[in-house]
Amino acid sequence: MFSLSSTQYNNIQSQTFSSLLFNHHHQHHHHGFHHSTISTRLSPRFHHRLLFPLRAQNSNLTTSINNNNYVGLDDLDKFSKSLSLSNIEENTSLNPLLCSNNKLKIAIIGFGNFGQFIAKSFIKQGHIVLAHSRTDYSLIAQSLDVHFFQDPNDLCEQHPDIILFCTSINSLEKVIRSLPIQKLQRNTLFVDVLSVKEFPKNIFLQSLPQEFDILCTHPMFGPTSGKDNWKGLPFMYDKVRIGQEESRIKRVNNFINIFVKEGCKMVEMSCSEHDKYAAGSQFITHTIGRMLQKLG
Repeated sequence: MFSLSSTQYNNIQSQTFSSLLFNHHHQHHHHGFHHSTISTRLSPRFHHRLLFPLRAQNSNLTTSINNNNYVGLDDLDKFSKSLSLSNIEENTSLNPLLCSNNKLKIAIIGFGNFGQFIAKSFIKQGHIVLAHSRTDYSLIAQSLDVHFFQDPNDLCEQHPDIILFCTSINSLEKVIRSLPIQKLQRNTLFVDVLSVKEFPKNIFLQSLPQEFDILCTHPMFGPTSGKDNWKGLPFMYDKVRIGQEESRIKRVNNFINIFVKEGCKMVEMSCSEHDKYAAGSQFITHTIGRMLQKLG
């Protein structure tokens, strides 16, 4: 019996979500809708990974996916009215040239494969990276020029600008509640990278004092799809709660700019919109999984 690992499942789901995002905007472009945003076309290698397992064995299925037959287009049309794509060229708050000299101190909680993967770009851009994880990754951290802390108390006493959670969905709430946040600066920015967004948003709002800022994100790539570069790969974000002080607005924009500089396609939408849209990709993912089981 053929089965999908959790990593394979998440990869297919993320890539399917991104494929739907491209197909949806591609349709609106041909219906006469015009926008000045960046192109939403996905890189060929990204699209290829979604469809390749099925091409050789079932061309009809790939045609169905390309035509969005698994998701009601009426629902996608309704969703499009609230979908917002960041215009990198015109939005000066996301202009890399305006923020090039601002280093961030980023603390990564959960320094597994994804945490290590994303830390490399942070370091490359000149940011200071701290890390904490249940597993001792001190040697790997040292090789990446990351400061590893086995005790979260010691990490929080370093007063990072940003706490970035790269944990699993199952452990997020427990990890947040166990963090000694009283040792952090009162306006620290909290960020997650989970593929669902309402859940971490609610956990953040329930667990964190009002003074802390919240940014929910979904990088739609990982160590495999982004191993060469992140150009053209989608990055979704929602500024859930950001203070009005100029320094806090500048900080969150500096963090988002990390992904702008790497060439990501920036997609700003609410967490609820993200999850509604992702529900369609989850359905396709389950369908692909069942088809692969039958074909295998």
